[in-house]
Amino acid sequence: MKPSSGCNTCKARKVRCDGIQPSCQRCTKSGRVCAGYSTQLFWPRKNDTRRAIVAASPKHFLQVARRRSVGFISTTSWDVMVHRHLMSDDWMSLEFEMSTPLLRGSMGDDSYALAPKLSPVLAWVPHHLDSSSRDLTEYFDLVVVRALRIIGQSATTLRSALIRMAFSDSTPSAKAVLRALLALSSLHRHGSQKQAESYKYAALGAMREAARVQLQGKALLQHVAASMLLCTFESETVRGESHQWVWYLGGACSLARMSAQDSTAREDDDYTVLMGWVHYYDVVSRFSLYHWKPDTPAAASLIQDKRIMCMLKNLCDLHQSPYPRVESHQILHLLGSSIRYICMSREPVLVPNLQVHLQKVAQELISADFRSPLSGNNYDQRIPELYQIAALVYLAHAAPDVSPRGIELHALTERAFTLLGELDSCPWLMLLVLFACEARSDERRAVILRLVGEAEKDGGRFEGLRYAREMMRFRWVQDDLGGGDASYVKRMDVLMSTSGVLPILL
Repeated sequence: MKPSSGCNTCKARKVRCDGIQPSCQRCTKSGRVCAGYSTQLFWPRKNDTRRAIVAASPKHFLQVARRRSVGFISTTSWDVMVHRHLMSDDWMSLEFEMSTPLLRGSMGDDSYALAPKLSPVLAWVPHHLDSSSRDLTEYFDLVVVRALRIIGQSATTLRSALIRMAFSDSTPSAKAVLRALLALSSLHRHGSQKQAESYKYAALGAMREAARVQLQGKALLQHVAASMLLCTFESETVRGESHQWVWYLGGACSLARMSAQDSTAREDDDYTVLMGWVHYYDVVSRFSLYHWKPDTPAAASLIQDKRIMCMLKNLCDLHQSPYPRVESHQILHLLGSSIRYICMSREPVLVPNLQVHLQKVAQELISADFRSPLSGNNYDQRIPELYQIAALVYLAHAAPDVSPRGIELHALTERAFTLLGELDSCPWLMLLVLFACEARSDERRAVILRLVGEAEKDGGRFEGLRYAREMMRFRWVQDDLGGGDASYVKRMDVLMSTSGVLPILL
């Protein structure tokens, strides 16, 4: 046997080994201890360069090594990341991205500001959380964030803003955001139970305490965030008779309009993402409110609640909330205007020159460019195009007299289902319901059902999914039974009133 294949003792002597185990005969006959055949590590001796790879240590390492008396004070991973960028030779090549565009009406120009991708870190955590609260906060950060619906930006951007506002200080407004966040996380993780309700009431108590003084600046935005979290909480509750999301959304819209008039709030880093969140909920809720008919037998029980009816009327009459000045939200705004004008066409006296308004909205939808200039944004640009097509299809069905020439409904729906087929998931339920109304074939219905199934995987306890499934089933059954003479708007009214509750298709 070759020395390289023999026992370790024969290898060291560089002699042939007979390979007998556990001890070779050569070592036994010569009176040596056989070291066996296992792998051994050899450490080089001093000045032994035969087995050692010697290289010069980096200069910056030697400089740091000499400073053994220097300690780290409150050093975070973010500080270390910045330090590495500064120590590197190409630190000037740090990637920069265009910051979120300013909101409509906040400034008079279309300027953008350069901002590094490194996110700021909280200097301290002002709240003392027990183990359960810490666990729910982590669950919100990792799981619940996927159920937050927003258009134009990723849900992680909204997540970062909410976490920042909850832990920025120890004021009652910050506590309200934190308690509302914990309530939503508890609902997703454990269902509707006492812990989730207690966090919700704690958030309401903190909001009541903060409202004793005039809200302004960051406190105003924190109240917007807490109201939106509670609105999401109520929209996802398993109690079918609950319609309290209307109250929280109405409060969030009112606070959003107040924030638009507050210069300190407009300059806050989280202002844009919050206004985008409110605007999305505002438009989606109007789709439910305008088409929901309380005189439908399934919804007759809600007429008894006069407070709900009054709130619905006030919310419908309010002007829409401020929205970010990006194309995706402009298209969403045009969709909301289309729904509003179509439903007001039942009483044309309420809106003079209604046909002119509808034609203007249709022209703006056609000319809108859904491709955002923010190439650094990870947001899927197919979603704004789908909303653009949904608005045009809605207008073409509900108001065929004002539909611009050259718009082919068949081509629009074909394009929409091509885009839907390319998506891995589409959790925006209003989109799915609108396009489900165009799914006449089994192939198109299979596309819709696949996306609903994917949304169920990430949606947690998302009650809107159940309502959306029921609406789709109802519409497809009615289509299969025969169209009849019912108009598109009447069919949509019945569709939104079938569940017996006031749904919100987030």
